[in-house]
Amino acid sequence: MSDQEHLDELPEEIEQPEVEEITPEKEQALVDELFAQNGLSSAMIATFKKQYGEIGWVSFNMNSSPVPVVFVFRAIRRDEWRNEVKPFMMREDVTQDDADEYVASYGTIYPIEARDVRYWGDKGGLIPTTLSGYIMEVSGAQPVTTPLKL
Repeated sequence: MSDQEHLDELPEEIEQPEVEEITPEKEQALVDELFAQNGLSSAMIATFKKQYGEIGWVSFNMNSSPVPVVFVFRAIRRDEWRNEVKPFMMREDVTQDDADEYVASYGTIYPIEARDVRYWGDKGGLIPTTLSGYIMEVSGAQPVTTPLKL
């Protein structure tokens, strides 16, 4: 049988499985459940916001945990960047992986163990890289316009 004959035998429309619509309320309930499974309460989140200002979160599936692990992170302020982060990154012996782990640890609020760069040693290889990228995103300002000549 030729390829065209196989194609001719395919149904006109392929049935798609029904996808449950996720309402904002259901999405929030799922987030609340995930946070609770990670030991995070709304009071803790409120405290983090009060203490650090802008915060974000992300979750990762990790072999060491039966549920996705939630990481709460904060923006790195300019003075912290200038006085703490940048000098570390400028050292000659620092690799990109070292830099990613440092930023991931520096900007992570929760879990507290992740504030230690040794935390990443047995974790998924790209987790600190991804988390570092998110931290850098919330730490910078996003331009509203492209640069324009006046």
